[in-house]
Amino acid sequence: MKKLILIFGIVILLACNERIKSPDVQALVDQAIEVSGGENYASMKVSFTFREKRYTGENTARGKKYSRFFLEDSLEILDILEGGTFQRQLDGKPIS
Repeated sequence: MKKLILIFGIVILLACNERIKSPDVQALVDQAIEVSGGENYASMKVSFTFREKRYTGENTARGKKYSRFFLEDSLEILDILEGGTFQRQLDGKPIS
């Protein structure tokens, strides 16, 4: 009986000593990007409307370009952020 308990104890200790490999985080992120569109992100263009304002985002030669368009007191306002430069237009005319 003592031998059986000893063998059983050794088996349990060896079974508990097994190491679980953790997944490589970067590989997991890369795989998620690839499944979700991968190379298409280089030429992406996103547009949506939220609370009466139209937002767009796209990749250009100068980098990422973000814009926001809305009407306020009959004025058309367009905000553009491209290549770290911000520009605002009122009724299609740039303001400084």
